[in-house]
Amino acid sequence: MKLEYIIHNIAYFLGLEKYYHKKALYRLFDACNQRYFDGKLPRIKILVNNDMGQILGQFCAMINIGEANFTPTQIYINLKGIAGNEYAMLNVMVHEMVHYWEYCFGGTLSENWVNAYRIWLTELRGIDFSKNMSEYERIWDKIRDVLGHGHDEVHSEMFMQKCHELNEKFSELDLRVAFDKPKL
Repeated sequence: MKLEYIIHNIAYFLGLEKYYHKKALYRLFDACNQRYFDGKLPRIKILVNNDMGQILGQFCAMINIGEANFTPTQIYINLKGIAGNEYAMLNVMVHEMVHYWEYCFGGTLSENWVNAYRIWLTELRGIDFSKNMSEYERIWDKIRDVLGHGHDEVHSEMFMQKCHELNEKFSELDLRVAFDKPKL
């Protein structure tokens, strides 16, 4: 898939009325899937959510504690935060697709996500972290351990390696863990 085609689709998408975004988001997903993931990612629901503040994108999943499974459900894109920037749109979409790729191809096990969610439900929800930040940080470290993430990181080593690999292979990408962090 040629980069020019992907960028054209993003520019087209950003100029659309909101009622046409859904079709264009799937075209963008398909183009990025072909170029960056060899077409291996199954389609997932992609939605616009402009109420995410400074968060520009989010990969979401449903965690079923009873059945101990983790099912990808959707990717949210914050168009308001991207503000018409074609390269930001490309990098946000690919960043979220790397999260999805990690789930699909050997990332964190489903049971680990379920266990992390159990910790969040049982230990974290009742804490007023404004009064007890050290306890809040201790519990998040426990969650990160279960997920195999570094103590200061919400992204796994596998996620960061895949982003680095894509950045090296495709010069148009500038994948980061967050836009205020260095390129991976």
